[in-house]
Amino acid sequence: ETIIQKSKAHELCPYEVAIQLAKTAKVIIADYNYLFNEWIRESFLRKIEKNLSDCIIIIDEGHNLPQRCREMYSERISTSLVDRATAEAAQHGVDDVRQVLLEIKGTLLNLGSDLGTDKTEEFVLKKEFMRPVQKCMDYEECISLFSRLGQVIREKQKVSFIGAIGDFLEKWKGPDSGFCRTIHYEEKKGRNIVLQYKCLDPEFATKYVINSSHSTILMSGTLIPVSMYADLLGFRKHQMKEYQDPFSKKNRLCLIIEEVTTRYSERNQGQYRKIAGILGEAVLAIPGNCVIFFPSYEVRNDVLTYFRKISGKRIFLEVQGMTKEEKLSFLEEFKSCKDKGAVILAVAQGSFGEGIDLPGDYLKGVIIVGVPLQKPDLETKELIEYYQDKYGQGMNYGYLYPALTKTMQNAGRCIRTETDRGVIIFMDERYQWEKYSECFPKEWDVKVTKLWKERVEDFFQSG
Repeated sequence: ETIIQKSKAHELCPYEVAIQLAKTAKVIIADYNYLFNEWIRESFLRKIEKNLSDCIIIIDEGHNLPQRCREMYSERISTSLVDRATAEAAQHGVDDVRQVLLEIKGTLLNLGSDLGTDKTEEFVLKKEFMRPVQKCMDYEECISLFSRLGQVIREKQKVSFIGAIGDFLEKWKGPDSGFCRTIHYEEKKGRNIVLQYKCLDPEFATKYVINSSHSTILMSGTLIPVSMYADLLGFRKHQMKEYQDPFSKKNRLCLIIEEVTTRYSERNQGQYRKIAGILGEAVLAIPGNCVIFFPSYEVRNDVLTYFRKISGKRIFLEVQGMTKEEKLSFLEEFKSCKDKGAVILAVAQGSFGEGIDLPGDYLKGVIIVGVPLQKPDLETKELIEYYQDKYGQGMNYGYLYPALTKTMQNAGRCIRTETDRGVIIFMDERYQWEKYSECFPKEWDVKVTKLWKERVEDFFQSG
């Protein structure tokens, strides 16, 4: 913010000013992209005149790195993107590009013609997309043309849809091993066909950086288990250290309520009504503000139908795609309710799942409803199979542990300082299963109980 303010006063580019300062800096703070995106890294290090071998890299919130790196190496296009690129081509009078785009859209529609209610996604072979494009124009020539034109357009308006499709064409010709090619449709202002090239292996992005740096330190409050991250990210010669939570055990009460579940086979209105009933009692037993995390917006909304009628506290609903400003305003209003008490109904993978601080009296309880397991789509199944072949840990690395990491991050919203006191409740029978319970930090001393209401009331009365 300081650099932006001072740069504006002198009519300078804040980014270029930061780059100049980075040349002599001992410590540089940046997004993951600056080192783990190979295209950005080379340019960035050259500009700041640094060598990777001279860098000590400290990766904060390291549990997010595998997914972020997979996203860096993934690409997608859709019929709606092609439509915008076609309009862009018409605007700039490039008819040869427009003809290729029409062929690409026809190919997407053809590949997705079998998708419907019963089958929403399927695998695609590399050649099934490349062959029709090749008939219209040489594939490499097409990439070159789209990339050049995209660069020209970006110089004028920063964003180019033609350039985005050029990026996809380049990525699509990449390897099959460690990647997944699928097509699906979205109901987004009509039928939108989406073709994806998804990276399954984050090591493609991390291995070179870790091996080439002076040293790399990965840290997080939720590296569950540490050995998984060493495997996934390519740490070969390494040390693993775990440190105990420094906060007093007396200030935290962790409970499991086993009477309910959000398992897909058990989802019904009776289950949602039961969950809402327990939540209604729980938020009243906790004096002050609470946050309730759900595995999805759909489950949240189904439970809300019943919870709204019995909640004795003001309800705040997380909305998808909130801006930073909206999020800050939302939290300030929530914090103002600390005396009477209010409740946020959020989603485990949403805006409030991690990275927010509500210390002291701003938050007294966190309730996690269900387990935020990834939807078992084709990509997830491929991920499980890939990790099984590579590490012998398919279900754990590709499905279970990422969900439990989200759960731990959600739970971590409750106790933020040494003097905070709060309750964390895990609502699902699965949390008492060995595979799940072994992931809880030992110092949390998580208890399964049917007398949860009495335990919560006693906890706050004793404080």
